[in-house]
Amino acid sequence: MLKVAKDCEKYTSITVKTNKGDMNKELLDTEIYRMERINNHALKLKDEELDLKCYPEHHPFGKGGLYSKRYIHVRPGDIIQHHLQNKHAQFKRNTQWILDEMSQLHDRNIEQGMYAVINTGKVEDIAAGDLIKKIEAKDQYMEANLNTMFSKIRGTKEYWSNVNTDLRATDENFGPCTFFYT
Repeated sequence: MLKVAKDCEKYTSITVKTNKGDMNKELLDTEIYRMERINNHALKLKDEELDLKCYPEHHPFGKGGLYSKRYIHVRPGDIIQHHLQNKHAQFKRNTQWILDEMSQLHDRNIEQGMYAVINTGKVEDIAAGDLIKKIEAKDQYMEANLNTMFSKIRGTKEYWSNVNTDLRATDENFGPCTFFYT
């Protein structure tokens, strides 16, 4: 597993507040929004009730979050997809919720990739600084592991490399795509 570096600074909690009550379209974003430091107790990112606490307007009774207990196991991605495809548009109109869920989805994909990298056998007890030095030295093994780590994240070069490889293999096995116009 990765060791925690001793010289890391603590993360600061920052939120975005609006300066103006009326949203005039001629104003710049920097005039409308400002950064504000949060001095209260910060929420833990791994809290299972994080979405219930951050978006009480979506969960007024404190139930039905991504990680709430259900009779049937449902993946968080399926719940997000259901919320976005639901005829009630409270979720799909909330851009902050959509961006937050996409960020968490990317974090989960990176964690899955890191888990796959760490459990390959050769990267067991390495400090984060040593890992960065190996990546900067362009170590072939570490670069292959990074490709594995980012291969699940949509939009990265590694993801599209896998899609391209699958498409070429399909083309070789079954021939080129044919579209019929009737």
